Amino acid sequence: NFWTERMVESGVRVINLSLGRALTSDPSGSPILVQFYEDAAETFVAFHEGQMVNGEPVLLVQSSGNSSADGEIPARFNSSRAYAALVMSWPHVIVVEAADWDAGSGIASRRESSNPGGHVTAPGGVILSTVPGNTYGYKGGTSMAAPFVTGLVAYLWTVDGTLNHAQILDLLRDNAVGIQPTEGLAASPLVDAYNTVLDIDRLRGDRTVLRMLLDIDDGTPDGNQRTDPDTGQDFLETDVDGNGGWGDGVVDMSDFRRWRDLFLIARNKTEPLAGLALDGSASHPKRDVNGDDLVTGDEEPYPLADFNGDGELDPEAAVLVGGEFGGDLLTDIEVLQAMFFDFVHEKEDLPNLVFSGDLTVDTSFLLEDAGGLEVWSTVENDLGPVEAVLHSATGAIAVYTLAVADGPYTARAYRR
Repeated sequence: NFWTERMVESGVRVINLSLGRALTSDPSGSPILVQFYEDAAETFVAFHEGQMVNGEPVLLVQSSGNSSADGEIPARFNSSRAYAALVMSWPHVIVVEAADWDAGSGIASRRESSNPGGHVTAPGGVILSTVPGNTYGYKGGTSMAAPFVTGLVAYLWTVDGTLNHAQILDLLRDNAVGIQPTEGLAASPLVDAYNTVLDIDRLRGDRTVLRMLLDIDDGTPDGNQRTDPDTGQDFLETDVDGNGGWGDGVVDMSDFRRWRDLFLIARNKTEPLAGLALDGSASHPKRDVNGDDLVTGDEEPYPLADFNGDGELDPEAAVLVGGEFGGDLLTDIEVLQAMFFDFVHEKEDLPNLVFSGDLTVDTSFLLEDAGGLEVWSTVENDLGPVEAVLHSATGAIAVYTLAVADGPYTARAYRR
């Protein structure tokens, strides 16, 4: 309670509590013990309801306990907090079970020692953690699982700070996925961070989160321009529109091109693509896709451009996507198409343009003496015109994205 008071004074909104009672048997059969838990839970609730942050008691994420290896012991008996949440339905505690992960099969299952009956489950096996001796080691248990949910709750509030505790628990549970039982004992569903965050849009009735996910360009015409077409030199500005970060407020070809470039980086690490390479120097700051201010061979582009939440960049791999998509099987490109709008390309063009290149056409020399006439640029291949853009004094440059397989191409600029 002392530390809870100190944290509340500091404005902390969520606290991880990976602690509880180590039990050797189920207290359910002892009326005395059950009464003890009820009394302790009532005392806890009475105290905690006085610790208010943003109009609610501070939210606690409580581990379910690890006493069930030799027989099931319900999570509600791990602590007075768990009892208050699971028996008294007190809404300001989330109880978390632990799951193991089989890397070979890709299947999550209930961790044998995890006390069942919590609200949700999170990863709890072979988790890298701090250990005595100022070093790291692998640990397992519900004490490893609860911090994952605590971190996810904190992230939900960075996206929407108005969410109340009931909404957060609903988001976690509505988007969790079922996991395998162990020795006949079922587990609560496993949290899905991606779909939980994406589902905030459903509560808001808008597409704010989806736009945040997809709007990844940097304000340049091609979304991540590394070379100045006028000089051939590195274009070093990393926030061209000056808004302090990625995105320009719309989801269009510049965002697709950024996704395509990140896909190319990821693919070339495992299976280089002949004839497809990024422009700009090898140490260009825009190749720092993991944001650590270093351009090295360990760049991991998928967190930025993993639009369907499957942990990889693949234009053909589909997984279930929640939020407004309602659990449809979608690829990264199909999620992008949901908000895509561009004056030149239709969203149906995008799959064919994954393996593509960009051609920049500058018509400023024609606009200077056009005398009010229209100025056009076009790109043609052997079959005829592919694309055309009408230019004005404020739009002298056009960036064409062209499928490699449909080339070679010829660019033309003219006035009429």
